[in-house]
This record gives sequence, structure tokens and C-alpha cells, in this order.
Amino acid sequence: MWCSEMNNWHPQIQQWLETGNLEQVISFYQDEITSSPEEITNYYYLGLAYLTVGDGENAQLSWMPIFLDDNDWSRKIEDFLRILDIEGAKQIQKRNFDLALRIYTQIEEILLGEEEMKSSWGIFYYHFALTQEGLGDINKAIKYYQESILMNPELVDSYYNLGNIYQGENRLEDALLIYRQAQETNPRHYGSYLNIGNIFFKQGNYEDAIKVYQQGLEKELNEDLFYNLALVYQKQGNSSLATLNFAHSAYHGKKYQDAIELYQEYLKNNRESQKVYLSLGECYENAGLPEDVVRIYQEAIKIYPDNILFYQRLIFFVQHLFDGQTAINLVEKFLLQQPNNLALKMESQKILPRVYESTEEIAYYRERFTRLLDSFIAQTDFNSSQQMKEAHDSVIFRSNFYLQYQQKDDLELQCKYGDYMSRVMAYHYPQFSQLLSLKKTECDHKIKVGYASARLCFHTVAKLFFGWLKNHDKSRFEIYAYHLGHDIDQVTNNFKIHSDVFRNLTGSVEEICQIIKEDELDILVFLDIGMYPQTASIASLRLAPIQCMTWGHPVTSGLPTIDYFLSSELMETKDAQKFYREKLITLPKISICFSKPSFPPTPESREDVGLSSESVIYLCCQSLFKYLPNYDYLFPRIAQQVSNAKFVFINNSSQKVTAIFQTRLKEIFTKFNLNYEDFVTFLPRTKTHHQYLSINLFSDIYLDSLGWSGGCTTLEAIACNLPVVTCPGKFMRGRHSYAILKMLGVTETIANTEEEYIDIAVKLGLDQTWREEIKEKIKANHHNLYDDLECVKALEQFYIDVCKSSL
Repeated sequence: MWCSEMNNWHPQIQQWLETGNLEQVISFYQDEITSSPEEITNYYYLGLAYLTVGDGENAQLSWMPIFLDDNDWSRKIEDFLRILDIEGAKQIQKRNFDLALRIYTQIEEILLGEEEMKSSWGIFYYHFALTQEGLGDINKAIKYYQESILMNPELVDSYYNLGNIYQGENRLEDALLIYRQAQETNPRHYGSYLNIGNIFFKQGNYEDAIKVYQQGLEKELNEDLFYNLALVYQKQGNSSLATLNFAHSAYHGKKYQDAIELYQEYLKNNRESQKVYLSLGECYENAGLPEDVVRIYQEAIKIYPDNILFYQRLIFFVQHLFDGQTAINLVEKFLLQQPNNLALKMESQKILPRVYESTEEIAYYRERFTRLLDSFIAQTDFNSSQQMKEAHDSVIFRSNFYLQYQQKDDLELQCKYGDYMSRVMAYHYPQFSQLLSLKKTECDHKIKVGYASARLCFHTVAKLFFGWLKNHDKSRFEIYAYHLGHDIDQVTNNFKIHSDVFRNLTGSVEEICQIIKEDELDILVFLDIGMYPQTASIASLRLAPIQCMTWGHPVTSGLPTIDYFLSSELMETKDAQKFYREKLITLPKISICFSKPSFPPTPESREDVGLSSESVIYLCCQSLFKYLPNYDYLFPRIAQQVSNAKFVFINNSSQKVTAIFQTRLKEIFTKFNLNYEDFVTFLPRTKTHHQYLSINLFSDIYLDSLGWSGGCTTLEAIACNLPVVTCPGKFMRGRHSYAILKMLGVTETIANTEEEYIDIAVKLGLDQTWREEIKEKIKANHHNLYDDLECVKALEQFYIDVCKSSL
């Protein structure tokens, strides 16, 4: 029987693996086998540990007890190969090709005797080819790439790598042939176009190279395609188009300063390019040049007054970097010029401050939001193609993200907007608006589950839910991962490793929906709805028979197309269903399988960031928009009793937003006759995760934000053994830390009231002995919290049950 634990080494030995202490790993698994001889997972990993140190003989002896038992032989072989392949892929990523060779040699020996498993061989041989190529054995690499293509023609990367080898050997016709086969296999992938264009370029066939590169850019706006296209134009002597495409390449490669200089050079002689203005505005924003952002969009609006996107970008930027009222004044000015433009009316309605100056301001903006929502819904003519276009332009550009941070019951407002968005999207994409039925009639087929998010990269959402994909039973579920964003990193690669099918989808809504629908999923799970506008607009359509969302953005979507909300039994109150349009499913404990982060080898100290060793540091590390004015008084109340308290916050990306929050704190500390500067410090935004963890490591106490609790931040603080003070709220989004502490088994720092919150924070600050006792208890209870697989098993059972009930 396949167990979720088989997907990974035991969580207790991660540190030994990272430091190369394989003898300790071997000893651990030997002890585990002695105490639990029936758990076959331990035999798999003991043998793998021996294989890692080059002891093939003991590896074979470790695996032998598994296969001496003829019971469920095929499943055991399948499980064994999967474990080896996951580890082999990791070693390839680390460029540890010698170990990867030992692993894939073992896989090949097993496969030679298992003809019935032929359909699964492709990915193994692809990884074997990567290994041989990494070791420099090109002939063997060619052989194994060819084998992988024969066994699985869908493995498009095998074509690319094989073609690249042929190019390196100047076998250009062979390379062209293999790239065209890749193009037929996956016509949407830019890679085939890049490689074919490169061959034409090398042959001096510039016109065909340009044509192919441009065809590839229709599939994906890729920096390499733009760069090579620029090289062709440069060869042809077309300096203007060369400069433009070099600029596009720098922009898509996130080299923003280079892109700015190139776009400016292009605009000296070419003014008619809307794309240039849009890209240049984003470059200025990412380069931290707010005045230039405003200037370039204002200039673009004068040249292109009919392009609503320039107005939207400018309004959003002003709201994001400055404040809500300035953005309102700007949109009202535009509405005087275009009073009937529905998209501008919708932009006006969605303007909310990132940080509120007062509780009265919250009430003002909520009333305004509600009134204007009702107004533009009533004014929309659903038979007008022009108004439907304007409505579409708005719903795919911006979500209601900041509404939830008012910490109110948003169900009614979310449902109103959700119904409106679904109606608008169905108008434009009727082919994706119909209910779908499950096609399977036999319950022994694998259930196809897709996970979609624009944040399958180093982001809170990915960190929270990666454990689901990593630990799924691959013998019962076929896992699809859809990365809807542009950021690609090691976390993205981890999702790719642990998915049966991984797709990076960054095209239009129609293109993305078509690809997902063609995959014929049984269940589609949106890991977050509300952060990224395009994700919300896609979720408002019907791409799978069963559609779910998670608490990646912890509020109801309000969409009629989302069937289930996957939440946590510890985070939800008994009557929580009343806050959701979706049917609420509460998974065990905190509902996620979260692993401890790796810690910095040389963490920064207090002195490195200018903090005193004498201070009691209260870490307040949430995004500033989580802190509402009605809770500001908590900080001076604590400071009144802890004279050496230091509340450490982290700057917002906007200086204006940070300044508004700082002004609030100065005013509240003054009311308590305290000097704000004595007690409050703002640290710069950290550049690396290890820098952020260092702050946790040198802090004394973690103060949870009330109303919207910490989730990933709390899990990471506890990994640093940092005492967490929290007070659960009414809604799930205010109960994350409460649930985490309950699961951990450290409840002494959970308050029932704000007064208790103050008392606990003060006691932790004054009583160092108690603080150390809490830290020791946290450390001793880590095993209760991290790498918990019960939720994964419950999630899989939910998938099985809901599919059966839907047949």
C-alpha cells in the first residue's frame, strides 16, 4: 500500500541530509526498522541512504525484504521507482550527477525486468539522459533522450535537449526535425520556435528566423525570443527594431534599469507604441521611480486617450503607492472627461486605502464601496457589447483584495461582485460557462486533480500548500499543477517535480482556460482566489466538474462556480458556514502539511540591524495593512509595563503607506504619554528569506495581528521557537495562529480578550523564566505541528467521496 510518507525522507533527518551526515541517516532508519518492521517505507529509504554513500550491496540487502514478499509486487515496484525518481531528480537539480547516475542505473536495472510498466518509463529515461549529459557522455544522453521520446512522446523537454545536442554537433537538419516534432507535440510552447529560429539564424536565413521568433512570441512573451529577434534585426541593420526587442528582452528578464534605457532610446525616434509605454511604466515602478511612473502614464493617456489600461495602471499605482483619496481624485477627474465609461466607474468603486488612518475612515470607504458596487451593477447594460467590454477590462484587471482587510463579514458583497463577474465572464467566454460532468464510471481510475495559482513560487501560498502535492498518493491521484504567474524559482521547480503534469500558463484568459479544460480534470483547486485578478476571473468560469478553493486568501470567493471551500477544523467556528457561499469542508487540525524552513547558517544579529541587546523585542512582522487602527492601543499599553519593550515592524514597499501607519502609532503613543521613538522600530524589507528568519531568531516575542492573523509567518516563528501571543477573532482569517498553537499544544499564550492579550504579552516581556519555559515547550512540541500527514489523507478521502457522489 502506497503511503504519503513515501514521497520524502523522514522529516526528522532533513538536517543530517543537508549536512551530508549519511551515517546518522542510516542509523536512524535501522532503528526505525527495528521498532516498526512492518513499515516498508523505512526499507526503501535505508537502501537509498546506502546507495547515496555508494554502498550498492547494502542497498540491495535493505530492499530485499520488501520484494521477498510476493504480495502486491507491482505496486511495490511502482512505489519504489517513484521514490528513486524523486530523489534522482533532486540530485540532478543539485548537479550531483554521480549520485543521480547510481540512482538511475538502479532504475534501469529494475525496468529491464518489468515490461508491463513500459508506459511509465519515459520520465525515468529523460532524467537518465539529463544525468548522462551532465556527466558529459553525449552519446548515452542521445540514446536515453531517444528512448524517453519513444516511451512518452509528450515529454517535450526531451525533444528540446536532444535537438540542442544535435545543434552542438552541427547536425542542423537532425535538430530541425526533432524541434518540429516537439512543435507538433506541444504547439503552445515557445521553446520549439526559439530553437528552430536559432537554426535559421545560424544558417543566415534571417527572414525565416524573424517569422519563427514572432510565431513563438505569440505563444509566450519570452526574453530569449525577444533577444534573439533583436540580434537578427541588428544583423539586418535595423537598429530601431533591434533596440525595441532588446528592451523587451530586458523587461521580461526583469532587468528593469537596462530596459528603461533601451525604451528611452527607442522613444527618441518612435512615439507610436502603446506596449512600450505600458512596459516602461512597469519598469519605472519596479525600479522604485514613482514620479516617472506617473509621468509616463500621463504622457501615454495624452497620446492614447481611448486605451483604458493606461488609466487603470495610473489609478492603481497612485492608490498602491500613495493613498486612496488621491486615487479617488484622479479617477473623478477622468470621469469628468468620460462620464459613461463603465471601466472607470468600476475602478473608482474598488479604490480602498492600503492602510487606514482611523476607524472612521474604514466606515467611510466601506459605505462608498457598497454604494458604488450597487450603482455600477444597476447601470450595466448586459446587452451592450461596449459595456461588456469595459466590464471585462475591469474584472480581469483588479480584484477586491483590500476589502477583506476591513475585517468585516464580506459574504454579501463578495456574492454580489461574484455573480456580476461570472455573468460578465460568461458573456465573453460562453464555451467555459457550462456545467461539466465527471466522465469516469469506475472508481479504480486515478482521480485527476489540478492545483492552480499565480503564486507557485517563493510565496506564502506555495509554502502553505506545497505539502499537499508533495505527499499525494500518486497511485490514486494524477496531479496537475498550473502556475499562472511569471516568477519561476526553486519552489516552482519543486512543484514541477511533485506533479504528474506541470504547466506554466501566462497567456490570455481564453488560452489558459482552453488548456485546463482540455486536461479533463475531475477536480480543480484554486489555491487562492482574490490575490491575483486573472485567477479570480478564471475561477468565475467552469473548467472542471468539481471546483474548490483554499484559504490561501482566507475569505469566500462569492463565486457561483466554486463548489467547496477547503479549510481547517481548528480555524473555523461551529457556525462558520454562514460566512461562505461555498460548501465548507474542514480538514483535520490546520489542514496543511507544512515543513520547517531551513535556517541561515550564520544568522544576522540584533546589532547588525541596530537593535539593542537590552531590549525585549516584540516582533510585529505582518504586512501593515493587516493592522487596523482600533488595535493600535495594544502597543502603548504593553509599553507602559515593559519599559525596555521594542516593537519591530517591517516597512511597506510604499513609503507613503509606512508613513501613514507610523503617524497612527505616534498619535496613540502620545495619548498614553509615551515617546513613540523609544518603543518602535521599522526595519527595511528583507532581501532574502534567511534575513527574515534571522529577525525571528533574535526576537523575544511574536505579537500576532488581531483580526487577520499570521499563517505562514506564525509557522515560521514557531520553527524559531518564538513565543506567539494571539487572540482569535470571529472569522477564520483571524484564527490562524490560534489553530496553530492548539495543534502545537502550547495554549498558554492564547488570549480570550484584548486585555488578556496585553497581560500575556507583558508577562512574557517581564518574566524571562516563563518565556524560556514557553520556548522549550514549543521546541519539544514541534513534532505535533510540522509535516503532519493526517490532513493529506483526509483531503484525498474528500476527493474520493465527492467524485463518487458526483457520478
